[in-house]
Amino acid sequence: LTQLPSEVQIHILSYLRSYDLGPVQRVCRFYNNIDRIHDVVTFLVHHVYGTEFCEGAIEVEDTEEVDDSIAGINVNIPSSSSSSSSNTTTTQQQCRYTLTHLRSIELAVVARVLSLPEPKTGFYVSKSWIKKTLLWLELEQQKDKNANEKKAAAAAANNKKLSKKQQRQKNRRLSDVLPPATNVNSDIVCEHQNLQRSGAKAARSHRRLMDKKSWKVLRKLYPDSIQLESTHGECLQC
Repeated sequence: LTQLPSEVQIHILSYLRSYDLGPVQRVCRFYNNIDRIHDVVTFLVHHVYGTEFCEGAIEVEDTEEVDDSIAGINVNIPSSSSSSSSNTTTTQQQCRYTLTHLRSIELAVVARVLSLPEPKTGFYVSKSWIKKTLLWLELEQQKDKNANEKKAAAAAANNKKLSKKQQRQKNRRLSDVLPPATNVNSDIVCEHQNLQRSGAKAARSHRRLMDKKSWKVLRKLYPDSIQLESTHGECLQC
């Protein structure tokens, strides 16, 4: 695998999520390379998820380390600049995506895909899955916020330990919500792996449509999902 061209390796690694790439980076010296990880994240942003879903995914204070298109400053970086080429090269060398950035990007992509207005036609997604996923995203954001606050508090208080009450709250918060299922429509699929038959009222409450581009991105993140196109209708065998 290490003998393959760099472009092929990046394409292969782009099928992995941030939590998959972490172990790969830890156990393999070849892939424990900041430039290679940067290239993989860049490929995902520009060729898989799209900058329109990734823009602003990384906090402003991180922009010195990453591409401006993700920090929400410029979606498209112009090829020409008033600054000298040497300054451009230096800036590019300083810009390096990490797996932490990739995780933030993945969370932002899911949140934005699910927040888009429902089209008239497209692909069905379970509303129950969406509800659970949005709750999980909220939890992840809160965990990140709490982690940052605790780091700052620990530094200020000389690594003071959490109180028992704070520890109980933390444990309860982390145990309340599970990560979303890898199949975004498992509860609206019948035994024939087609769209489950249901009345109009039940259909509106159990499923919603998503456009082709959003569905493609969502399925990239959750590859076990079954494609249920609205034009195909409900299962004819049921």
